[in-house]
Amino acid sequence: TSLSWWAHNVGRWSESNRTEIADLLFDVVKGLGLNVIRYNSGGQDDPSHDHMRVGGDIPSFRPLEDQPYDWSADPYQRAMLDLAIARGANILEAFSCSPPYWMTVSGCSAGAEDASRDNLKPTYYEAYADYLVDIVQHFRKAWGIEFDTLAPFNEPLTHYWKKDKPQQGCHYEVETQQKILRLLGKKLTDRGLRTRLSAADETCTEHCVLSFGKYADDVKDLVYQINTHTYNYSWDRRGPRHLADLHGKRLHMSEICFASRVGEEGHNHEAIDGSLEQAASITRDLREMRPEAWVFWQPVENEQYCIWWKFNYGLIHADVMDGTEKWEFTKKYYGFAQYTRFIRPGHRMIGVEADDTIAFVDDRAGRLVIVTYNQGAESRERSYDLGAFSSTGAKAEVHRTSPGESLKLLPAVEIEHRRLGATESARSITTYVVPGINYRGPSLPQIQWLNDTATGPGENRMEYEGNWEYNNQQSGAFVSDNHWSPNTGDVCRIYFHGAGIKLYAAK
Repeated sequence: TSLSWWAHNVGRWSESNRTEIADLLFDVVKGLGLNVIRYNSGGQDDPSHDHMRVGGDIPSFRPLEDQPYDWSADPYQRAMLDLAIARGANILEAFSCSPPYWMTVSGCSAGAEDASRDNLKPTYYEAYADYLVDIVQHFRKAWGIEFDTLAPFNEPLTHYWKKDKPQQGCHYEVETQQKILRLLGKKLTDRGLRTRLSAADETCTEHCVLSFGKYADDVKDLVYQINTHTYNYSWDRRGPRHLADLHGKRLHMSEICFASRVGEEGHNHEAIDGSLEQAASITRDLREMRPEAWVFWQPVENEQYCIWWKFNYGLIHADVMDGTEKWEFTKKYYGFAQYTRFIRPGHRMIGVEADDTIAFVDDRAGRLVIVTYNQGAESRERSYDLGAFSSTGAKAEVHRTSPGESLKLLPAVEIEHRRLGATESARSITTYVVPGINYRGPSLPQIQWLNDTATGPGENRMEYEGNWEYNNQQSGAFVSDNHWSPNTGDVCRIYFHGAGIKLYAAK
């Protein structure tokens, strides 16, 4: 998860209350066991402005150009970072939504006056790169915290980062992104830092493919990890996986959250709707995109905002405006726990046919974890074939979240003749834990994604004969490009090595 913006609020709570929230999010026994943390490096706004949402006014370690660094700034977000690390968080990323306001064209860290324009002044490209690397270096030297990756942009191609809006943001054209990444890559190397670059944290997979696809080869080489968000218009989740495989990159689904409004009332802690929406997103992302990490945006939401605007963002709703430090679980918290409590780092994903289901093997403990969701209004009968396992335990542990249950431990289910049969209730998320398993099969079916530009020599390529046309900015197409021909007799030959082939195309 990220620390924006909730940590800037909860970090100032009493020690006992902020410790309790840390347990609920980062402790694997008491809470969710989240281990990937994104720290907001702070794009402080002009102090005379008063338009940021509560918690959105993340301070800068360098408040003005002519002032020295103030490393005592941002104590609250740092407090929650320390608590997360103490509970096992071990994959750390520094990210930035906006440069500090004094580096911007508009003088506002919420964005430009024209949201389609870059808001970082070209004269400050170098200063911005220095600022981000200075933070990474100080955290390592002064506090012993080493960031694995540094993400300098957040949804840079979108057109909604506008001056005087309620949160920090900055538009960057692809050419600007490349200039900054080159500066950052050199500075990290020159200072001997092991932190590597991630980009571009676009709002959807289409933007991810578009921006990374336009990077020059030297910039692609600088990017260690492709980050993408998967907001609701992301239909091509295979594109980022293809790019990651093609260029040898790690891939993170680095942000998602859900408003999860429920009918007229909108806001409802007990509604299962958001949990099911969240489960569908997790399942589709993991099945189609196969990222190395899946990252929730903001787990603790402002209860007052949720009431006013009738939504169910977040996993926990808390009073961050009236000073009571009260909080309540939402059903989404328990729905998320159905995954995070049982699928842990080091587990490997294996194939399962049902689109609403994922399965992981814990080789060390000899366990199989299956998580499935049922969005239907009726219960269903399911039978999971465990014939691929040379051995299994006699019973499966079962946990369920539904309209009337919150991560409830149910009676164990018998496994007979290598089959796990169960009734899955309506509108529910169910986790099965099968002990005593022995599995030596593949983690996932091996898939080679072959884009229509793979025309080089050897196996796994395409060969065009005739007068084919080409567009490299085709909206909605795989990796945003498309070959086509209207001419009878034109041929595309596909050479591949494997057991089968599927062709995805537009007709």
